[in-house]
Amino acid sequence: QAQLANGHANGIGNGDAAAPLASEVAALRQQLADGAGRAQQLEANAAAAREELSRLRGGSDAWKSEKAELEKAMARAKAEAEDMQAFAAATQGKVEALTEELSRAQSTGGGGSDGDAAIEADALRQQGKSFAAE
Repeated sequence: QAQLANGHANGIGNGDAAAPLASEVAALRQQLADGAGRAQQLEANAAAAREELSRLRGGSDAWKSEKAELEKAMARAKAEAEDMQAFAAATQGKVEALTEELSRAQSTGGGGSDGDAAIEADALRQQGKSFAAE
């Protein structure tokens, strides 16, 4: 019956010649369907790639912002460290000057300022040590 229906659809007497054509048409239709499916898959992949690219660009902007904040924080920390070093150097200079003054006062048998100078020198030494520790 299938052959009879096929022969009738293709024209009686031309069934043998039309069979290969029908087979080729069916194969082409299948390729077309496969191609359409593949095109849909490629479109979906392209959409996913665009979405990922957009996400990465947004992440890149966030990273740039975070990097800028870190650079600002590092600049502030560097400035603070330089300030501490300058203060420590000034404090060290004061300690040396007071130590020298104390030494002179002790060698000359100086007056009552010896105790004050010693206390101030000790305080400055302690301050210098705490800055060095930081």
